[in-house]
Amino acid sequence: MQSALLHGVSDLVKIKKQPNTLYLGVGKAADKLARLAKVSEIARGGTEEVLKGLAEVEVSKAPRPDIGRRTSHPKLLGRRGRTLRVGIWDIDVHAGFLYRVLDRINKCQTLFSFHPIEVTAPVGLTETGERTRELVRANELVRTLGLDTNAPSIADNTLASDIFAVAAPIRKKLQLDLLAALVAPMIMDLEPDPDDGKVGWNYFSTSRDSIAIVSAYELRRYAEKSQRPFEACLAMLIVPQILQETIPTLSFHEKPKGCVFDECEDRNDIVKGLKTMRLCKESLDEVPEQWRGQVQKIFKAIAEYKR
Repeated sequence: MQSALLHGVSDLVKIKKQPNTLYLGVGKAADKLARLAKVSEIARGGTEEVLKGLAEVEVSKAPRPDIGRRTSHPKLLGRRGRTLRVGIWDIDVHAGFLYRVLDRINKCQTLFSFHPIEVTAPVGLTETGERTRELVRANELVRTLGLDTNAPSIADNTLASDIFAVAAPIRKKLQLDLLAALVAPMIMDLEPDPDDGKVGWNYFSTSRDSIAIVSAYELRRYAEKSQRPFEACLAMLIVPQILQETIPTLSFHEKPKGCVFDECEDRNDIVKGLKTMRLCKESLDEVPEQWRGQVQKIFKAIAEYKR
């Protein structure tokens, strides 16, 4: 696995660089990723092994029940008074046209600068199936909360803590303010939420400590139902989670309103927000006044995007 990973990182420098894309090249970056791959027994369920391999990296504290969105206590990064660099790491979604939407967002505002990044992920990082079932059944808090450990959807989730652990040194290496990792499965977070102590799965997105994870699970079907381009729908999942991680006053709605900040406990409710691609008045009022105009420009750019 180590040699394959190093080969993958080396190949990145041979690719014709695309505008606005950040590449993690060879050298120390490759050594760090190789070490992560070597110690990350992710395919065999070893989250503890991942953390052992991050001895040189400050591992952040772990971030609600079975719902669509989740976040922990965010930081007001906008206080830095500059454009925040956001890396977009497509691990296994293969959203080839997403850069087109990101370019439009970058051109219409100065709060964020979105950059696709090219980094080879350790093998098994987004593994699903029997492994996630076993993790749920072995989790004491899951049993205490009385969650259904036999839910069929569990097998379609990947474990958030694995991705957080691997993404943290990548964000630091590329000197990004925030990093959004895009994954094909749904997201399971078995670390207790700091607000209510709950855990859960089937999330569309989650974030903590300047890292967001966004799921594209069944998003192409939802995009078709909403009659929106897939890459625009993906951006409409990324941006709210990045904003929530950046602006502590923002929150997700437990009851769907057709707003991009709907939690979507019923995952099909995401279509309502994808059709409108807007912030409701309540969400807009939660954005600091000095940033509202730019935030509205972001969602306008996504809503108006066409292939």
